[in-house]
Amino acid sequence: ARAAGGAADEERRRRREEEERAAWGGYKTEGAAAPGHGYRTEDIAPLAYRPEDIPVAVVAYNRAEYLQRSLASLLAVRGVRKEQVAVFQDGFDASVARVVRDSGLHLSQHPRSGEKEAAAHIAAHYHAVLLGVFQQYPAARYAVLVEEDLIFAPDFLEFFAHYAPAMDLDPSLYCVTAYNDNGFEQLASDEGAVYRTEWFAGLGWLASRRLFETEWSPKWPQTHWDHWLRAPEQRGARECLYPEVPRDLHIGEHGANMDPVHFNRYN
Repeated sequence: ARAAGGAADEERRRRREEEERAAWGGYKTEGAAAPGHGYRTEDIAPLAYRPEDIPVAVVAYNRAEYLQRSLASLLAVRGVRKEQVAVFQDGFDASVARVVRDSGLHLSQHPRSGEKEAAAHIAAHYHAVLLGVFQQYPAARYAVLVEEDLIFAPDFLEFFAHYAPAMDLDPSLYCVTAYNDNGFEQLASDEGAVYRTEWFAGLGWLASRRLFETEWSPKWPQTHWDHWLRAPEQRGARECLYPEVPRDLHIGEHGANMDPVHFNRYN
C-alpha cells in the first residue's frame, strides 16, 4: 500500500510540474549550458533564505506594455509579496507610472540628466537602482534585479533563495543569474543543473549589498555598466552561477540594445 501511495504521489508531483511548465509557456528559452564545473540543487544546504526575504528591484524606463506583462508575471511567482517588489523608473513616463500604481507597487523615479548616449543613462539609472533598493530594504544582504521586459518561471524567487547561501559561503562567486544565454529548449533540459561562468549575464540576477557598497559603487562607471562589471578589474577571479534551464524569459523586441530582427533571430 505504501509503495502504491508513493507511486501515486510521484505521479501527482510530475503532473503538477507539467501543469506549471505549461502555464509558464516558455520555461526553456535559449541554447546549451556550457560544460565545466557544475552544481546541482542537492549540493546546497537547506534554505537559509525564503523567497520573501530577498527584495526585487524592477528596472523600468518607458515601455509600459512590457512592464505590465512583466509585473503580472512577477506577482504570480511562488512566494512573492508586493511589499518586497519595488519599481525604479528612469524618468517620468506617465504610462509607466500608471502601470506601477495600478499594480499596487512602490514606485521610485530617477530624473534623467543631460543629453548622453543611452548606455550612459542606463549606467546612471542602474547605480540609482542599486543604491535605492539597498536603502529601501536595509536588512537585505541581497537584491534581485530584473528589467521591465522579462517574464518569470513559477520558481524564480525560490531559485535565488536556494542559491543565495552559495554567495554567502563561496568567495569565488560574485553573482547568481536566472538567465542562460544558451538555454535553447532543444538543448537545455536538466532543471536541477546549475553551472559556473566568468560571464555576467544579467537579465534577472542576485546582487550583493557587500560587493556593491564596498567594491562597485565607489568607482561606478559612466557608461556600459555591464561591460565594466565583466572586466577583470571588477570580476577578479570570481564567477557567476547560472541555470541550465533559465528561470526567466526576455520578451522585449524593442529596446536600447534590441530590435525585432535580432529578437526574432534568437527567440
